[in-house]
Amino acid sequence: MANTAKHIIRPTVVLVAIAIVISGVVSVVYNLTKLPETVGLSEAATAKATELMGTDQLTTILNDNYPEEVTGAAKTENGEYVIGVTSTGYGGEMELVVGFQSDDSVKGVAIVSAQETPGIGTKVTEGDEFTKQFAGLQGTATIGENVDAIAGSTISSKAVTTGVNTAIEALSLVKEGKEQEGGGQ
Repeated sequence: MANTAKHIIRPTVVLVAIAIVISGVVSVVYNLTKLPETVGLSEAATAKATELMGTDQLTTILNDNYPEEVTGAAKTENGEYVIGVTSTGYGGEMELVVGFQSDDSVKGVAIVSAQETPGIGTKVTEGDEFTKQFAGLQGTATIGENVDAIAGSTISSKAVTTGVNTAIEALSLVKEGKEQEGGGQ
């Protein structure tokens, strides 16, 4: 019996202890190096970002500190950035991408998706009549000051403006982020 304990139980206990230590080390390394669950712009947002930025060479930028409204971010080969955000309009969630030039001014805004009221809220989301006024903007967008709301679409206008401001605020976090290895989009 003593022989059995010496040759079976002791090695088993030692192996279990080693397995527990190795599992702990693997868990710590995983938590230190894991990627965020959302690692980039959606396919639809990437398509709009490519059109907005005039390039399909987008590299995903990762940062664990993005606000929850930021859906993804990317950098172009010439140092410009594009940020995907969500905002709440009259008809529900609205997704947009905001492009930034290398001097941090807004290059443009594109609506990815929105469920605004047809004929009213869609005045904001269809075409570029409303969104083109953000081009060149540096600093906060404010309706009535540097942004004109669309009559009858005030809530939708505010939603887009809020989304643009979220992207402007997130730009510094995007610049601090890491480029995703493997090229991104």
